[in-house]
Amino acid sequence: QRLGFESHFLLLFFFLLLLLHDHLLQFCLRSVNSHPYFAQFIYKFVIFYINYHGSRFTSFFFQH
Repeated sequence: QRLGFESHFLLLFFFLLLLLHDHLLQFCLRSVNSHPYFAQFIYKFVIFYINYHGSRFTSFFFQH
């Protein structure tokens, strides 16, 4: 199974999320105070994205 550009991008995105988690949390908390609907949308999108591609991440890690 050949990993395309998309998979590498997803992996990079996943690592960035892990690295910036605390900063993102602070940012989201500030955003919730100023723009609740926007922050809610971003949060739901990220959760959906990770859930949707979660199997890809795990299979990638276990393959290597």
